[in-house]
Amino acid sequence: MKMEKSALRVGWASEDVTPKVPVELCGQYYQRVSTHVRDPLLATALALESGRRESAILLTLDLAGIGAEFLELLRARLRPRMPDFDTSKLTLSVIHTHNAPQATSFFNWWTPDPRAITMEEYRSLLLDRAQRAVLRAWGNRSPAGISSAFGRAVAGHCRRAMYADGTVEMYGRTERRDFVGLEAAEDSGVEMLFCWDAQRRPTGVILNFACPAQVMEAAYCVTADFVGDLRRELRARISRDFFLLALIAPSGDQSPRDLTRNSPGEPNMWGESGAVEIARRLADAVEEGCAAASGSIRSRVSFRHEVKRLQLPLRRVSPGEYREACRLFKALQAREPRDARSPRAAFNRFVAETKANEAIGGAGPYDSKLHDFVLLRNNEAVIERYRTQAARPEVSMELHALRLGEVALATNPFELYLDYGQRIKARSPARQTFLVQLSGDYLGYLPTLRAVSGGGYGALVINGSVGPDGGDLLVEKTLNTFYRLWDK
Repeated sequence: MKMEKSALRVGWASEDVTPKVPVELCGQYYQRVSTHVRDPLLATALALESGRRESAILLTLDLAGIGAEFLELLRARLRPRMPDFDTSKLTLSVIHTHNAPQATSFFNWWTPDPRAITMEEYRSLLLDRAQRAVLRAWGNRSPAGISSAFGRAVAGHCRRAMYADGTVEMYGRTERRDFVGLEAAEDSGVEMLFCWDAQRRPTGVILNFACPAQVMEAAYCVTADFVGDLRRELRARISRDFFLLALIAPSGDQSPRDLTRNSPGEPNMWGESGAVEIARRLADAVEEGCAAASGSIRSRVSFRHEVKRLQLPLRRVSPGEYREACRLFKALQAREPRDARSPRAAFNRFVAETKANEAIGGAGPYDSKLHDFVLLRNNEAVIERYRTQAARPEVSMELHALRLGEVALATNPFELYLDYGQRIKARSPARQTFLVQLSGDYLGYLPTLRAVSGGGYGALVINGSVGPDGGDLLVEKTLNTFYRLWDK
């Protein structure tokens, strides 16, 4: 059955969600308290409506992650204020900057800094500003058109180094004689969906690319990383009122760094110059895409939005893995002093070594994921999973799937490895497919079978709740939803 096409209405809005006091920056295993604000953090909302038959609001936050409980709080607050919108069709994703406050529960093994805003205080600010952005975007709806484009910009590279013995390390050294290659591919593709007003002027772009915004992840400033630089660049090049909805594609095993080039001849991809460079590359793609897309604007498109609740299998721990984790944990714990405050305690040694590496400078990361402290936590997580997995055999997630003309868009709540995204795109019925990770919840990494076999940070039990069998199911469920949207 052919889907009826209806006139499209679009509304944009953004709100500043930058805290005005020092914050504990989220994204590392050690404490970082911000020293300054490099650029503002934003909540950006895009409202889409087609002839009052279908709708969606896509909201992005400049954060590392956000939990499902926050999204439900936001929906509850919006529901009485938006009687003409089904709040289940609000999506919420993040750019995964490591230079923003913690807004959901992550690892936190240290004493909170009394100078910093608390997570509860920041969430209150965030909830108010996110609500305002959504309401303003919905209220700003007006007749509009859309058109898509595709470009190339090098941003992400695989960050998992493989060695001859089959092991893998995230950010592993590639100058080692036993280095045999990187574990996965990379994707320089940039998916673009432009929005235009009734006078055919560009109002904003949905931008989808496979690299988290974490060039400056070891810095002590508040920043939206290269997404902040890109916003400024696009407003300088296209329009001072031009909006950017940055949606991070599956890239759990990707980062902005080329590990195989020790002297790459490009800006420092651990510092500000690297963020500026990636923003420039993406801005070039958007500028070219905008010119190309201006000739194919459509104001009446097939628009469909489905929301589904999926149950994925929990990544399980075998009895053998449990026994080995108990053995390793016991051995590591035996080396610990009785007084946890002792400088010889694993966490205190971990922090001291990290700070010493920071003082030396140069490329990060400054903390070692092979340190005793990290190994203790890794094995502890395996033990805990084994003891609780029978009571919670499945993981629940929310999937959004949209059709906008010949463009498909789907969400997931993971730091999803690149391979899964490539599998979905290759089999998608759409002419162009946008995939959005870290949307609707934060459920950690979802690694491939190859990654689990190699081990290393990002592929361990502590790093996520779902394994490769769940990843395979997510691929099929996403594609089946797309197929239904294209049948209607």
